[in-house]
Amino acid sequence: MTIPAYSGRHSTFDATTVLPAAALHAQVPPAGAPPGRRPGTVDAVFFVAVAQAVAALAGAAVFALILLAVSTHPPEGAIAAAVVLGGTALADAGWLLLAWRVRAGGRGARVVLAVLAAVGLLIALVFSLVGWTVLVPLLGVALNAAVLVLLFAPASNAWFRVLSPAPGPGSPRR
Repeated sequence: MTIPAYSGRHSTFDATTVLPAAALHAQVPPAGAPPGRRPGTVDAVFFVAVAQAVAALAGAAVFALILLAVSTHPPEGAIAAAVVLGGTALADAGWLLLAWRVRAGGRGARVVLAVLAAVGLLIALVFSLVGWTVLVPLLGVALNAAVLVLLFAPASNAWFRVLSPAPGPGSPRR
């Protein structure tokens, strides 16, 4: 089955141009979608961010349980535990939103996520040197380092460069 094409302004199409039926079912990217296929490194950033959020919530839950167990005043202990869990959930929601925006091609989100991952890496390194509980900070070091490496891997750089190329001569963005 063939259907006559739209006779718009494009010079290669006219009212007699016939498109194959397969062209009618072609996947059209949504408006504003980044060009090209998203590299696996950008997808991996999102999944590592999800792993970080899960690890942060698990760590906050353990800390909240410790607060409840050692509290001599149960109401204050419960409030402190709720603040810890609520704050962690809020921070994780923001972290995941940034990771989602990076996955969608947001260059600003990429920069903010990189800065936060670098700060998190430094904080995790300090805690791992203090020797509080070695496993949690080392997990933070590994996950933050993975985010930074994946954000600036060659495939990620090339994809973000295609999304918003450097301004040319005479461009107002310099």
